[in-house]
Amino acid sequence: MDHFDFSASGFSSGSGSSNPFAGPSVAVIRDIPIAEHVPVKLSTTAANFFPWKTYFGLLFREYDLLDHVDGTIDLLAMPHDPEWLAIDATIIRWFYQTISNDIFRTVVHDGDSVHTVWAKITGLFTDNRIQWVTFLQQEFFGTHQNDLSLDDYALKRKSLSDELRDLEFPIDDKIMLSTLSAGLGEDLSNAASNLTFLTTPTFEQAVAYLRLEERRLKHLRARAADTAFIAGFSRDAQAGPTGSWIGHAGAQAGQTGPWTGQTAPSGGGRRGRRRRGGGGNGGGNAGANASAPRPPQHTAPPPWTAGHNPWTGVIHAYFMPVPRAPYPGIMGPCPATHQAFYAAPQPAPAYAAPPGATPWDPALLNALQSAPSAGAYGGGGDWFMDTGASTHMAAHPGNLSFSTPASSSSRIIVGNGHALSITHTGSVSFPSTSTPLSLHNVLVSPDLIKNLVSVKSFCRENPVTVEFDAFGFSVKDGRTRMLLHRCDSPGDLYPVGTASTTTGRPLVLSAGVDLWHARLGHPSSATLRQIMQGFSFTCNKTDAHSCEACRLGKHVRLPFSSSSTVASFPFQLIHSDVWTSPVLSNSGYNYYLVILDDYSHFVWTFPLRRKSDVAATLIAFFAFVSTQFGHPIHALQTDNGKEFDNITIRSLLATHGVVFRLTCPYTSSQNGRAERMLRTLNDCVPTLLFHASMPPRFWPDALATTTLLVNIRP
Repeated sequence: MDHFDFSASGFSSGSGSSNPFAGPSVAVIRDIPIAEHVPVKLSTTAANFFPWKTYFGLLFREYDLLDHVDGTIDLLAMPHDPEWLAIDATIIRWFYQTISNDIFRTVVHDGDSVHTVWAKITGLFTDNRIQWVTFLQQEFFGTHQNDLSLDDYALKRKSLSDELRDLEFPIDDKIMLSTLSAGLGEDLSNAASNLTFLTTPTFEQAVAYLRLEERRLKHLRARAADTAFIAGFSRDAQAGPTGSWIGHAGAQAGQTGPWTGQTAPSGGGRRGRRRRGGGGNGGGNAGANASAPRPPQHTAPPPWTAGHNPWTGVIHAYFMPVPRAPYPGIMGPCPATHQAFYAAPQPAPAYAAPPGATPWDPALLNALQSAPSAGAYGGGGDWFMDTGASTHMAAHPGNLSFSTPASSSSRIIVGNGHALSITHTGSVSFPSTSTPLSLHNVLVSPDLIKNLVSVKSFCRENPVTVEFDAFGFSVKDGRTRMLLHRCDSPGDLYPVGTASTTTGRPLVLSAGVDLWHARLGHPSSATLRQIMQGFSFTCNKTDAHSCEACRLGKHVRLPFSSSSTVASFPFQLIHSDVWTSPVLSNSGYNYYLVILDDYSHFVWTFPLRRKSDVAATLIAFFAFVSTQFGHPIHALQTDNGKEFDNITIRSLLATHGVVFRLTCPYTSSQNGRAERMLRTLNDCVPTLLFHASMPPRFWPDALATTTLLVNIRP
């Protein structure tokens, strides 16, 4: 039997039997599970005609059924062969079971043969071939990855190429590769340039390489997200629970203000961590040699917990009234007359202590029982700066924002050698105009007569510097040098206080230009100057203003360092870029390509109608240089535009052994010489047109004149 193409199918009859009536068994054909052999449901919207036809072609060849499909045997010639008619009906049933309802309603007709039904179905997808090819070509060349994954994007391109192949318009591998690279998203576009290093890459090889690259990028993003989550959780875990651990002063209602009983975050990346306990001795002007152990630290609840936390609040294990200072201090209000059993209202505990747990710490119980009475504490609420103290010290626990009884036998050694007992340890906030400052590990002794701030510990715990002068002291930010606190000292000591306690004027009115600049959100110099002129307040407006935070926060990017590379001979390095004209020229040009030799600074310009003409222009320029100058081009430097970074340009450079130097994405400043030459040319071109009273559409002629003048000028 001769081989014969049946209508629009692409299959040929392969039956080698000379008896046209011989065929496979009816029972075998009838029992074939069609869903397993053809797992595709043909649809006009799913673009799956090629796999559907391929599956049926394999099935026809496997069971020798091509005679039923290719039309070599007419159904009318077999009216008395029940086996043939049964197989024909089975194949038609297969067709109807594997097509969508709309196709079924279009092709169904009583009395049709397999060949007729097959021709109707294939005709739906192959008729109007020219229109289908035009439509599919537009969709194929206009497909981009956008939000699709690489596999979905490659599958879409492969499906469109299969449809075009069904219409006898095959797409070769080179076009598949170039369109695949051109339509990639931003993440994979740079990786696509590495495909040129593969030896004769195929579409499947390119997809496999890009799939690995996509997987690597996903892994990097996931790792960065995990790192950010861990860093964020670490910061939350170190920060103390807001409002949960309130000091003695915080338990009193109606006490508000900047120095209420809440510990301000300390600097240096450890905001809100309360360091309680710890050793330190020293006195007014003495060293120290004692230390106290650190009780367990209180950490913030995890960010995923919600609802009521039964462990919030400070629970005091004694009913005795807490001793209090005679009058409130500047660094925090004193406690009220009665101390509540809880610092905050607490519901019934949600968690019970484990069986056998010790209800009281013996050392803590001893400390509580031996706590001094209220009359045992002396000293006031004022604090004084001390450069000789090794740690902060207070005369009363009421001067602290947060305190706990000391459970050790550590002592404070003062200048005369006496040892002072430590009853509490805690922390307190330090007054500041902007950045929160804290004093940690403050030791409380009832034998002290002054509250001392250790300058050494203060600077170690907070990112600040302390400057003393004959009139007082200043606390400044260690990095920006911005003034955080200023205290005038008319006496012999350096007391810590607000400006109102020493100057008779509120602190808000004695701020300098830097402070007002920070308070107003770092406005521009013109805005700040207008505010100073329009409002009446006392301020040293003649101060030289310089804000490092503005320089760091408002700059778009860091400056580029100057390049020291110098070419040693012509065409060792050439720079190139493309400029887009806002006006279409009279000759149809909309772009021009500039090429600059790094050694001689000679420039060539080429008007272009399309950006895709860059490749052809560079090919011609390479031939021109080789013929006219007899020198090879060693390196080409361009930006990251796709008019340069494509397979054609890379193949050209690889053929000539030219090094391709690309800038970082969106960093045209690295192609600075070409950019500056574009600026020089674009300044001169409109100037020549204005001088000659010529319309802008003649810019290619002015460009040619400008190029000549730039080359002959010194």
